[in-house]
Amino acid sequence: MKIILSVAIIFIISIKNANANCDVTYSSDTAISNTIECADNQTMTVNEGVTLSQASGASGMINIVGEENFTLVNNGTIDPGQSNAWQAIYLKDATSFEITNNGTINGPGQMIEFIGNKGTSTITNTGTISTTSHAPITNYGLGFTGSLTINNSGTISAYGVLSSDQTSHNPTHQGAISLGQCSSTSRNDSCSDESDAGSAGGYTIINSGTIEVTDKGANAIRLNNKVNNTITNTGSILGGPEQAFSVAGSGSSFRIGMDIMVVECHETDDSNDPFGACGPSGSGTTTVNIGKDATFKNGIDFNSTTSEIVIRSDVNRDYELRIFDYSDGAGGSDKITITNNSEHEVTFKRQQTLTFSDGSTNSWGSITPGRQAKTSGNYTYQHTGQGDEGLNVSGEYFNAGDDGILIIKGERLEVNQNNQKYRAENTLSKFRNFYNATHHLGYNIQRCSTLDEENRIDLLLSMSTEDLSDCNTDFLRVFNSFQDRKDVYDGRNYGGIGMNTPIFWSDKAASNTFFGFSRQESNFNDKTSSESDNFTFGIKNFYQDDGFEASLTPLVGLSFQKNRDFDTDKSETKSESFISQFAGINGKISSNFEQDPHNFFTLGVEGSYNIQRFPEYVSQFTDGELKVKESYDQLLSGTIEASFTNLPKNDRTNKFYIGGSSFKNYNNKIGVLARGFNSDVKNNGNKTWSGYHGGVSFLKKSKDYNYELDLRYEDQEGLIDKIASITVNKRF
Repeated sequence: MKIILSVAIIFIISIKNANANCDVTYSSDTAISNTIECADNQTMTVNEGVTLSQASGASGMINIVGEENFTLVNNGTIDPGQSNAWQAIYLKDATSFEITNNGTINGPGQMIEFIGNKGTSTITNTGTISTTSHAPITNYGLGFTGSLTINNSGTISAYGVLSSDQTSHNPTHQGAISLGQCSSTSRNDSCSDESDAGSAGGYTIINSGTIEVTDKGANAIRLNNKVNNTITNTGSILGGPEQAFSVAGSGSSFRIGMDIMVVECHETDDSNDPFGACGPSGSGTTTVNIGKDATFKNGIDFNSTTSEIVIRSDVNRDYELRIFDYSDGAGGSDKITITNNSEHEVTFKRQQTLTFSDGSTNSWGSITPGRQAKTSGNYTYQHTGQGDEGLNVSGEYFNAGDDGILIIKGERLEVNQNNQKYRAENTLSKFRNFYNATHHLGYNIQRCSTLDEENRIDLLLSMSTEDLSDCNTDFLRVFNSFQDRKDVYDGRNYGGIGMNTPIFWSDKAASNTFFGFSRQESNFNDKTSSESDNFTFGIKNFYQDDGFEASLTPLVGLSFQKNRDFDTDKSETKSESFISQFAGINGKISSNFEQDPHNFFTLGVEGSYNIQRFPEYVSQFTDGELKVKESYDQLLSGTIEASFTNLPKNDRTNKFYIGGSSFKNYNNKIGVLARGFNSDVKNNGNKTWSGYHGGVSFLKKSKDYNYELDLRYEDQEGLIDKIASITVNKRF
C-alpha cells in the first residue's frame, strides 16, 4: 500500500513538473504553442535580442496560478503577435512575484494581469510595456492581501480602450495601470473571503519614466480607496486626450482621461460596477507625491475619497493641477490634505468650475468612459451629483463634490555651479603664475654669471654696481600654463611680465618695478566657463648676501572678467561681464649651499597672501534671475622648494627643482540666489588643499641676449598644472 501511495505521489508531482517549465532561459526566438504553467520558486529569463511569441491566438502565455516566488526577467521582447492574445503574463492567487522588464512587453491587452494575489510583489520596468486596447497592467479591480510596488523608469503606454467598444466596455479594463481591491461580495472567486479581499494590502507606484494613454480618453492610473495607495511622480503621468463620444441614452459629450483617478468603493455584487465592487466603504488614503521634473496633463479625480498631495522639497516646476472631487460636495468637508515640503508658494483654489479646452464646462469631473447607467440587475447605482444638471443622467456620470486648482510656484532656476565652486583655485593659479614669473627676473647674481667670463660666486660678489646694473637691464618673461581637473574643467593661463631696470639701494639690495598681463580661461564640463584679462603692477624688492637671498613682492591689479552660467532645465546660457580688483604680497627666502664653483644646492621657502574682490552680478534667465553676490577670495599659500643648479659652461645654467605647497581659502561661501532661492556655494571641500611640484630650467647666453626656458609640473589634489615659461633679457 505504501509503495502504491508513493508511486501515486511521484506521478502527481511529475505531472505538475511536466507543465511547470518556467525555470528556463530563452536565448533564441521562441513561439509558444501552449500556455506555460509555472511552479514555485521558478525564474524565467528572456535574453536581449530574443523574442518570445505565441503560435496561436489563445489568451495566456505564461500562467502562475497559486504559486509562490515566481520571477521573470525580460531583456528581450515578449509579444504574443496575435490580435486576440490577452493575458501574456497571468497571475492568480500567486504569492510574492517579481517581474523585471528591461526590454519590451507588447500586445493587445492585459500584458500583466494579476488577481487575488498575496505577499509582497514588485513590477520593475526600465523598458516598454504597451498595449493597443486594454490596460497593460491590470487586476480588473480585484486586489489581494499583500502589497504591490510598481517602479517605472521606462514607458507604460496604452491606446486606452478598444476602438469598437468605447461606450459599453468595463472601465476597469481601460487605461495604462488599472488596480483595485475586491470585496467578498464581488463575483470573482479570489474575492470570496473578505480576509483575502485586500483589506491589508496596498499599492505603491514610483514613476520616473512615462505612464500614458495615447489615443482615447481613459485614465492613466486607476485605483480605489479600499486600501492605502501611494504614487510618487518625478516623471510623466498623462491621461488620455479629450474627445467627444456618445453613450446610449445620454447623447454626445466630452470625455477626458484623468492622470490619476481614485474610485470610491461601493457595495455591489458585480465587479463590473465602474465605481468599485470593493465593499460598502473605503477607508484607505491615496497619497500623491510630486517631485522634481514631475509632469501631469489632465488632472486628478479623487471622487471624494481621503487623499493627500505632498509637494516635495525638490519640486522644480510651476503647476496648475486640476483636482476633481476633493470634498463630499456642495462646499462640504474636505477630504484632501495639501502638505508643502518645499520653499515654494502653494495655493489651492477651491470650488472652481473647470472646463475643457474649448471652454465648455467640465463640472462633473472625470466622466466614466463607459456605458449607459442601468438601474436593475447587478447595476444598482446610477451616479449623479453636483454639476450633472445639464446632462442627461441616463449616462453613467459621477461627481462626488467640489473641484479646485492646485497652484505650485515651483519653477526653480537650475544652474550649474562649478564656476563658483572652483573659483578659488583659479584665482590662486593666476597669482602663482605672476609670482613665479617675477622670481626669475630682477637683480640676480646667478643670472649675471653667464655674462662674465668668470662664473665663480666669490668673483661675482666683487662685481661693481655698474656691472650688476649692466646685466640686469629690462627683462621680459612669457609664460603659458595649462590646468586640468579631470572630469571637471580645463583651463589655460598665459601672459607675461616685463621688468624694468633695477633700482640699487646697495650692493646687496635692489628693487624692480614690473608690469604684467595674463589671459585666463576655464571651461567646465557642466557648460559654465570664465574668462579674464588680468593687468598687474608691482615691485620686486630683492636682497642677496653670500648665498642668502630674500625677496618681497607686492602687486595690485584689475581683472576684466566674463562668466558664463548655464541653466540645465532650459539648456540656456547667459554671459555677464564685470571688473574685479586683486592684490597680493609674496615673500621668499632661500640659501645656496655651494659644492664647487659649478654646482650648488638651494633650499627655499615661500609664502603669499592674496585677495580678489568679485562684485555682484546678475544673469536673467527664462526661469528667473541668477544673482551671484559680492564676495572676496582670500588665499594663503606656503611652499618649500629644493633645487640643484649646475653651471656646465660659461654660457649655460641648468636647474632642477622639486617642492610641496599647502593652500587655505578664507572665503567660507559664495552667496548665490537662483530665482530668489538660496543656492549658496559653500567651500567646505575647498577650504584647504595641498600639492607638489617639480621642474627644470635652462639658461643660455648669446651675444646680446639671455634666454631661459622653465618647465614646471604641479598637482594640487587632482588639479594638474603644466607651465612653460620663457625669459628674455637684453644687454644694452
